[in-house]
Amino acid sequence: MTLCRRCGRAALTLVLLLVAVVSTQAEELIKSEDTEREVLARVLLELQLVESLTLKASQRKPTGTRVSFDYSLFLKELQAVEQGIAHYISGTRLQPRTFEPLKADYTTVKSQAAEGEGG
Repeated sequence: MTLCRRCGRAALTLVLLLVAVVSTQAEELIKSEDTEREVLARVLLELQLVESLTLKASQRKPTGTRVSFDYSLFLKELQAVEQGIAHYISGTRLQPRTFEPLKADYTTVKSQAAEGEGG
């Protein structure tokens, strides 16, 4: 496994861990009589929190590194998940939709040519 893949998987694991921690806290707020739609609305709120935290992290990313987290791709895919949940809970299901599969590899590696030009 390459360094790129390991970093991407580590970042994905970190995000999933963050979601698990937030979800554990949110689970305490979910009542047994809540409907699926109410629970999914809470999931949507949690994903929006993850989006906000990701934006903050992207502002603190180190510069000049060869390997970095692809925040724009991650945010794009996170927003796609949010839109899918929002579409489902809105009740508008007239036409079936197709979705682009998530890439789930958020690591970018600068090529040696790009390093030579920038450095």
